[in-house]
Amino acid sequence: MVFDEVGSRTFKAKVSGVARHSKIEIVLDSVGGEVIGTCPVPQTGDGIWQYVSCPIARTTGTHNVILKFYGNSEDNLLHIDKYKFVQDDGVHYGDAVAEGFGQGNTAQTEIRFPQQKGRFIKLDLTDPEDRIWTIYELNVWNIPGEEE
Repeated sequence: MVFDEVGSRTFKAKVSGVARHSKIEIVLDSVGGEVIGTCPVPQTGDGIWQYVSCPIARTTGTHNVILKFYGNSEDNLLHIDKYKFVQDDGVHYGDAVAEGFGQGNTAQTEIRFPQQKGRFIKLDLTDPEDRIWTIYELNVWNIPGEEE
């Protein structure tokens, strides 16, 4: 699995917990490899699906992913329908690749940045006078004639 440069910090899965105290252990590269997270699976009953989410150690690069299932049952522990790794937890975005500041008190503010490659835009609106900001529309484009 390719985790990309941004990395993943969260594991999410759609599960049906059959046995009590079941869990999914997320391991990299081999059965005895690095454990990057453990996700408890609540007992929902066979065929009753629920989404679970748990934090994992930030993981980048390309790895084999092994899901190990644990619980106290000689029968089925759980069913897993699908899973995914979420690239970011919504808080830890990493370092900014560009910063800019609006000009004046006009109804439209233009902020120019050097062209950057990225997967998200995080706006951190600050104002020394604690005014309220509203974003009605956000346009992102490459201006012809500028560096590519």
